[in-house]
Amino acid sequence: MNRRVFSELGASPTLVTGSDSIPKIIQCKVRKLTPLECWRLVSFTSEDYWLVRKALEEQFYNGKDCTYTQMYKMAGNSIVIQVAESIIESLKRILY
Repeated sequence: MNRRVFSELGASPTLVTGSDSIPKIIQCKVRKLTPLECWRLVSFTSEDYWLVRKALEEQFYNGKDCTYTQMYKMAGNSIVIQVAESIIESLKRILY
C-alpha cells in the first residue's frame, strides 16, 4: 500500500477515529439458552439429552430435578463431531 492513492484529491485507505453519526441502541433482553438448546448446538439429539438427564437424576439426585448445571457443563465440555472430523481431515491432507 506504499504511496497508493485512491482519488485525485489524495484520499488514501485509512481508518478514521471519529464519526458524525450516533449509533442507534436498541434495548432488549438476552435470553439464556436452555440446557437442551446447548446440547442441540453441539449436535446431540433431544433423545440423548433426555436419556442423560434422567440417568443423572436417578443416580445423583434421587429423582429430583437438580441437573441443569451439570447438563450445561456436559454440553460445554463436548465437541461437535463434524468439526472434529473436518479438522482431522485437514490435518491429514497437510501431513500426508
